[in-house]
Amino acid sequence: DGVVFGSPALADINGDGYLDIIAGTERLNQANPPPGTLYAWSGRDFSLLWSIAPKIYNGQNLLITSSPIVADIVPTSAGPEILFGLGPEICVVSASGQQLTADNVTSSKPTLWVGASPISNSPAVADIDLDGNLEIVAAGEYYPITNQVRNYRGWVVAFRWPNAPGNAAGAALPWQMFRHDAIHSGRAGQNVPHLFQSPASITAAFLAYVPGSTQAILQITNTGGGNFGWSATAPPGVTLAPSAGTVTTTMNSTATISTASRPPGVYTLGNIVINATANGDPVSGSPVSVPVTLNVLSELYKFFSPVILK
Repeated sequence: DGVVFGSPALADINGDGYLDIIAGTERLNQANPPPGTLYAWSGRDFSLLWSIAPKIYNGQNLLITSSPIVADIVPTSAGPEILFGLGPEICVVSASGQQLTADNVTSSKPTLWVGASPISNSPAVADIDLDGNLEIVAAGEYYPITNQVRNYRGWVVAFRWPNAPGNAAGAALPWQMFRHDAIHSGRAGQNVPHLFQSPASITAAFLAYVPGSTQAILQITNTGGGNFGWSATAPPGVTLAPSAGTVTTTMNSTATISTASRPPGVYTLGNIVINATANGDPVSGSPVSVPVTLNVLSELYKFFSPVILK
């Protein structure tokens, strides 16, 4: 519920392989539900994972107009953290929906104070000085009043999360700034696997009454992100090697078709059926059926073109 001003962040915060959706809302002039709420929805079935009404250091719950980012700034935690502007501060929430920054004046948790004005932009996380530690970078403003004149001053502040030395090493940064990266390439589906198989059908030719086999190559490709596991079943007279595997980019499977001393004719052998799953669920493009046809010929000719080399 509420108005969403900032674009959402997409990241797998619960480790199920799906991009979850994180967004903040605001409710103007309403105390219950509280004015600002951060929500996380499952990328698997879009159910609500959790929600939290975060507070700044003095216990006040404020509107959320900032687009959240996602970065693993606490190496010992389970999953990456969510960071966003909340009033004059950067608020940090764990992957399970627990606030990690101070939410009252007696809290011993850190306060990432940026400026006097509410922060409507997004922070960013990176090791900006290459010292092995991640910095949280945010921009804010302050407006001291001199002679009844407001003097706006903007500044950039860099924080380091306490008690997390060397947290840049191997850190997951799935959505480390506004819209994922500097060119704003973040989009839904960027890590979702997709099954693509070629060729769409197999037609093999062989001489009649000649026992033996012929082969064809199936190329199984992931045209999306992440990876998927696949397995295939073949009709009688066809074997696959391998008949299962895991694909991140592409892999081949060899289909061996037995001719079985057949007389001339066209034989429809059936379908090779490929199923692909990720985290127990079918991926886009799955299942796929590949028809297999065998042309048994009474005669087979090969033509060659002469070539003269100087």
